[in-house]
Amino acid sequence: MKKIFLTTFLYILFLSTSHSEIINIFCIVGKNNLEKAKLDKSDFSRFAGKVIKFQINTDKNLIFDISNDDELTVLSGINEGSISYERIGNGFNYTNKLEVIGEGQKKINYRYENTLSLNDNYTDGFLFAKIDQTGISFKKFDFSFMCRSRDYSAEERNIAKRAGALLPIINLDEPSGSEKIKKKRNKEKLNLAEYDQKKKDENLIADLENYKFNSIEGLLYKYKIKLFDNDLRNYVWLKRNYHNFKSGQQIFFKDIEQLNEKRFFSLPLHKSKDKLKKLKKDFLKEKKILKTQG
Repeated sequence: MKKIFLTTFLYILFLSTSHSEIINIFCIVGKNNLEKAKLDKSDFSRFAGKVIKFQINTDKNLIFDISNDDELTVLSGINEGSISYERIGNGFNYTNKLEVIGEGQKKINYRYENTLSLNDNYTDGFLFAKIDQTGISFKKFDFSFMCRSRDYSAEERNIAKRAGALLPIINLDEPSGSEKIKKKRNKEKLNLAEYDQKKKDENLIADLENYKFNSIEGLLYKYKIKLFDNDLRNYVWLKRNYHNFKSGQQIFFKDIEQLNEKRFFSLPLHKSKDKLKKLKKDFLKEKKILKTQG
């Protein structure tokens, strides 16, 4: 009897352990995400309002795309089965290459550097997809999609299809005619009406390229903003401990706003080091011109 009990206990323990190693994540594709990445508008209908479904096996370091729509493979970069990932901080990072046959049997090649960034409880986060496209044309896309541990409702998908900027949280267990749901639907209309203004508010400077800086400090401020593409929501990853930051930490604009020139351009970034290197080169050119004018 004891042997039967022990065997049953170990089997249950094995099942619970196996279950704890699987993480399910749902990332919704909003129209605003596609606009920001400058995807051709003709492709919006292929992706907007759809949900990329990931399954992560933390024991085997594998990530699966189990989405219902094959079109989403172009965004996730996972075509068949699974792909291995690298953990850096709270990020699940993976790279891949895909070859797709387009119109006229022409080959299109995609190269991916993607990061699924989640909070400590794996309940919320973002999918950052950096995609290089070659073949018919040469394009680069930098997508970011909101993610969470539960699927999105039909209403939420509809909002994402139309805008996606401010998805309301709707409890589907409530009656559709309840006052709470009516208020949230009114809020949804307000969100869509304020969508364009919300996008402007997320920018640090309304017209960055034409903004004039008359000092070296102001010029440095401009290039700090450029690192984050003039968007308060964007962040970069640190490759190692640096200054007051830790390895794998997500760094936002506010974190580096006060750094001096040397410390800023020496940031040990994980995936944006080439971008920072180019920004430094451009900064030094403008700095030299500014000094001659002064």
